[in-house]
Amino acid sequence: MPVRILWLSNAPHAPSGYGRQTRIWAKKLRELGHDVAVVAFHGLQSSVLVHEGTVVYPGGDDQWAQDILPGHYQHHRADLLITLMDAWVLDGQRLKRGGMRFAHWMPVDCDPLGTMDTRVLDEGEGQPIAMSRFGERVLSEAGYSPLYVPHGIDAQGTFEPLKDREEWRKKLGFSSRFVIGVHGANMDPLRKGFAEMFAAFALFRKKHPDALLVVHSRPRSAQGTDLVTLAQRLGITDAVKIGDEYSIVAGIVPDTEIARWLGVCDVLMNCSYGEGFGLAVLEAQACGTPVITTDFSAMSELTGAGWKVQVDPTELFWNRGHSSWWARPSVRRIAACLEKAYAQAPGLRQKARDFALGYDADRVLTEFWKPALESLEDAR
Repeated sequence: MPVRILWLSNAPHAPSGYGRQTRIWAKKLRELGHDVAVVAFHGLQSSVLVHEGTVVYPGGDDQWAQDILPGHYQHHRADLLITLMDAWVLDGQRLKRGGMRFAHWMPVDCDPLGTMDTRVLDEGEGQPIAMSRFGERVLSEAGYSPLYVPHGIDAQGTFEPLKDREEWRKKLGFSSRFVIGVHGANMDPLRKGFAEMFAAFALFRKKHPDALLVVHSRPRSAQGTDLVTLAQRLGITDAVKIGDEYSIVAGIVPDTEIARWLGVCDVLMNCSYGEGFGLAVLEAQACGTPVITTDFSAMSELTGAGWKVQVDPTELFWNRGHSSWWARPSVRRIAACLEKAYAQAPGLRQKARDFALGYDADRVLTEFWKPALESLEDAR
């Protein structure tokens, strides 16, 4: 039965992982017959627009648009609100008072479930939808009954191997280099593991002077890490290329350019302390690039072709905000994985691609979104 869905997340035109997911699913869920409108807490203010057939409502005075959500819900005559964001930033009681039915498509990046997530779920009574099997397990162990829907990617149009990969590598000056990519938002001082990955690269480069670290992220961020100073202090500035801050902040880097950037890399590092999903890991593999990840949270299940940095129980990191555990990756173990990648990465490109195809958006739509929405409708 068709459902009128209000979707709270980044705007579909926003150049971010959540923006891409919003753009994909607003379109794909319409293909199932549902009427989808988006509320953008990021990427739109003060006006309504239509993006590729999807009505996009602006946020309000509240950072997460919670003040204006009930109005948009009524205006769209919605049956269901789906939030794609960190659930713990929301006010469960406030959402419940708004008279809305809602489900949280939520990242879980620590183990056990963080107390802030627990508070929102208990107070608001929204239905959790896990985006990873890790999240599904952690939510279940906390006493909830989550649905499961993973992120999906445009693996047949945008994120696919480059046909002219060697030409692009030559054009970029990468032909004789071992190119290691890092792709992540620099908006947290610890979680993305920039310091550990940069330090591991510094160790690796001592043996392999042909190595190059290319970073698609903001060089500096008030909430994150000063990557320029980090590279300077490690003595690797001449072997590190960090993204253009203006282009990233202005949001003028198209998905096709990100896919090309991922495709020319020999390996992608994503050794964070915890990932609710880790979209770059999947997008890199879709482009044929194997990955190095921390063997923790969603990263473990998304590493289809590559190397996992093992985590010793003594290397866990206490996140005082969530009152739960992350995993801190070892610099030396990351460096050891880089050594393996240096020898083996070329032979894993097809395996990476084949694995990522399991998360193609059309497959996720039929295998996961369709039954999840039917379950939500049965509950109503």
